[in-house]
Amino acid sequence: MSLKSKWIQLGIAFALGVIVLLLPRPEGTKFKITGDMDQKFLQQISQHFTLISEEKDKTEGYIVEAKRSGRRGVYGGFFGRNGQISQLAWG
Repeated sequence: MSLKSKWIQLGIAFALGVIVLLLPRPEGTKFKITGDMDQKFLQQISQHFTLISEEKDKTEGYIVEAKRSGRRGVYGGFFGRNGQISQLAWG
């Protein structure tokens, strides 16, 4: 019954908003990619990112850096707010 109250719903929405704001987001231009041993993901993003370094052990991943294109948020389409890979179709 208490969840039907608008004030309770507003409080829950506010608490969830604060939690979302506190979640870490990928900000910056360098990202470490792990779990892509065949570098298929790198092939998909190579027009927007450059390979900085590759680890000796393929399982540890590699580091990419965003290319400057003059527009803001070049890598926003690839990495969502929660850091998950989005908008890519794996073949």
